[in-house]
Amino acid sequence: MLFIDNKGNYPRYLGDLQEAYPEWTFKNAIPSSWTVVQERPYPAASGLEMAVEEYPEEINGVFFQKWSIVTMPQEVVDVEVPESAMQRFGSDPKLLV
Repeated sequence: MLFIDNKGNYPRYLGDLQEAYPEWTFKNAIPSSWTVVQERPYPAASGLEMAVEEYPEEINGVFFQKWSIVTMPQEVVDVEVPESAMQRFGSDPKLLV
């Protein structure tokens, strides 16, 4: 489960909730000062793109996890894309799909 805490911090998890409210158990309701965030599937990215989680969006009073697809920063490409793929296909993201 994902949460926004009473100070607007996100993401927060069950462990954070239990740390903030040591008396809280799974039998209790979530404290009203915390907001449950509905999870959405991790979106597919291709080539030199990656999914980045943003602050949740509110739709009709319900908060949903929000994702954006962005171009990988060069420092991520240097770590995540194998050199052999770069040599074979170059840096054209359409060829790395």
